[in-house]
Amino acid sequence: MNTYQKNYKVQKRIVTRKNGEKVLLRSMETSDKSKLAEFLSKLSDKTRYFYQLDDYGDKSAEHLCSSLSNPEKKHFIIENNAKDIIALVKFSLDLPEKDRVRFAAYGIELKPGETSRCGTCVADAYQSSGIGSITLEQVINSSIELNQSIVMLSGGTVTENKKAVNTVQKFSFEIVGKYIDSYAQERLDMLYIIKE
Repeated sequence: MNTYQKNYKVQKRIVTRKNGEKVLLRSMETSDKSKLAEFLSKLSDKTRYFYQLDDYGDKSAEHLCSSLSNPEKKHFIIENNAKDIIALVKFSLDLPEKDRVRFAAYGIELKPGETSRCGTCVADAYQSSGIGSITLEQVINSSIELNQSIVMLSGGTVTENKKAVNTVQKFSFEIVGKYIDSYAQERLDMLYIIKE
């Protein structure tokens, strides 16, 4: 990992939703812990089913914020005008061995230092409003800036989550395999190949 990659932060910027509302996209900071816990606590059962965590409050918020001390973690958020978090994107340059092994079974070699991972969660009131597309656009752009050649969906996407599957496919993510996760959910592994 070079110095640029170590110090990289998602550039703070205003983006416009489909309905014209302006929202702020920025890197997550350790000081976001309480706002993140509030965001997670308000997720509906349906959203929690698709975005699995061990806890939807302080414990997960603490874990996510403290993970930022690892230079491979580049998480970012989107805030509305009230400064409430409306989307969380876990964005990372690390590549767990279990992911490498799972993709190798599909005949795909994921290389550390060349593969970024992302996982997005959008607040219920903001789903189907263009926020997912905004986050994917940022993930792809950041991956290009960071010299990654592949973007993978971290943990895949729950097969039943048709909206999420359709959104990522609009961005040319391809389904490369499927597996059953530890919650007994079928998940689709999807990749985006960055063209040179």
